[in-house]
Amino acid sequence: LRSNIQLAATLMNLGSQLTFLSDGDPLPLAGHLGAAYQPLPPWNLALEMVVPRGNSPSVRMGAEWTPLPLFSWRVGFHSDTLSGLSPLAGFTTGIGLHWRGQEFSYAWAPMGDLGDSQYFSILCRFGEAATQEKRNLIQYKSNSARKEPKTPTKEATPEYEQLYDLLNSGKD
Repeated sequence: LRSNIQLAATLMNLGSQLTFLSDGDPLPLAGHLGAAYQPLPPWNLALEMVVPRGNSPSVRMGAEWTPLPLFSWRVGFHSDTLSGLSPLAGFTTGIGLHWRGQEFSYAWAPMGDLGDSQYFSILCRFGEAATQEKRNLIQYKSNSARKEPKTPTKEATPEYEQLYDLLNSGKD
């Protein structure tokens, strides 16, 4: 596939039934097929089909626009709304704020007579992925270009090695 297309498939809740005392119920088994497409760098499009066991399939779709590296606007629609609600009940929208590899997200979803739902989330990344920023190539080049003298002198050796030598010189 092209690098701007991603596909995924999952099977959720595969396993034995839930039991309480002598009663048992099967897990809500569902298959998910998803695709994401990035037509241009500031745009992401997603489509997912959910096929639950014993219920009718549903479709979920969404789009994300990132006009600035710090801000994303998102819209979506899902067809698995409760019966009797208006089509607007499947509409969702939200924003994402990105800063130094971390993300704060907010989403709004109308639920018809049940009112509106507000979702907040914070995504914290740790380790190398969170610190992948552009390397200062000028500093990197000057550091990598430095060469140590072939015969180390006392002035060329680092201070910690000089201290180590001084501390160990009295032990002989």
